Amino acid sequence: MRVPTMRVTLGGLRRWTATLALLAGFGLFVCWGLGKAFTDRFLFTQGLSWILSQYAVMGMVLLALVRWLAARPDPAPAPARFKFVRSGAMLLVVMAIVVLGYLLVLDWRMWRIVFPVAPGDEAQRVRLLVWNIGYVRTPSLEQKVRELEPDVIALTNAHITTDWVGIREAMGRGGRTYTAQQGWFTLISRYPITRHGWTPLGISPPSWRALGLVPTKWSSSGGECSYFEIAHPAHPRPFVAWFIDMPSDPLIHRRISMTESDNATRRFRGPSMVRGADGLDTAQPLETPGFPEPDLIAGDFNTPRRAGSLDIFTRGLTHAYDQTSWGPTGSFPRTWPLTHIDHVFVGNGLRATKYQILDFGVGRHRAQITDVVPR
Repeated sequence: MRVPTMRVTLGGLRRWTATLALLAGFGLFVCWGLGKAFTDRFLFTQGLSWILSQYAVMGMVLLALVRWLAARPDPAPAPARFKFVRSGAMLLVVMAIVVLGYLLVLDWRMWRIVFPVAPGDEAQRVRLLVWNIGYVRTPSLEQKVRELEPDVIALTNAHITTDWVGIREAMGRGGRTYTAQQGWFTLISRYPITRHGWTPLGISPPSWRALGLVPTKWSSSGGECSYFEIAHPAHPRPFVAWFIDMPSDPLIHRRISMTESDNATRRFRGPSMVRGADGLDTAQPLETPGFPEPDLIAGDFNTPRRAGSLDIFTRGLTHAYDQTSWGPTGSFPRTWPLTHIDHVFVGNGLRATKYQILDFGVGRHRAQITDVVPR
């Protein structure tokens, strides 16, 4: 009895490779488009929205190259259904150009090279340094503070060995500094802190686990948020800054977590710590529940920039990057920043004149530097 065999020719293998490259490139383009159109409105599009444009472009260009190489002239004549195999490579290039245009215009805002932001008045400028340290030692932080000359420092998860005296001396530059701590947040300011408060966010863990994956303690924690009122002499009133630290679990639906976080800040019932003339804080009940309306919100959101869920929590504030910066940007992981999940948002009363992400050489996150001035 003769056993049938499958004959695989080089030409057939190349045609199948070309077809698979086209299908993979088209699928990547569709997934990227759904992610951009719906961001994290749904849980399944949340994962698609994390396909960053720069990586989608590289993937489609690579697949176009594979298809072009697989579609080179074959000594054996190809069937009629493969006559247009080369047109698929051009289609992939066109899709890559569409994604590249989105990347340059909307993601990286390269047009700002021609239309730079107007500088602000140096006398009114407040320079903010925000960093999620991740509870690691920071022996060089004092020197970084001396070089950057921030007016306000907001640190999350600072290590117990942090040299607070040295940091305050470097920051004060011979003048006075003020500090307050709420939860995992530590604020140091060159201007008086008049009031502050803190609340847990109570973000729910995901209701299911893919393949039985178990989250780490920190990735599934419920998150927290604090606010600080800072009195700047050039500002008409103390401005309110919120600082946030959200869980990193990728299975948490960000639209739900942002809604829960917003509810937690609106239902906050105190106490509010009010600082007296003697420098001591006194716990006082709130007349009406809720955090004071923010002029600035910053911290580790564990959610990419341009995600739709961010609007739920930030209450119409604008990302500092969108106001003043341009080009590639990423804050996590520090050694190879693939995504931008640490943010600074400014309100209508403020305007960002500088936004920059810096590598301090330790930790998992990069730090953010933002200059803001009154509008």
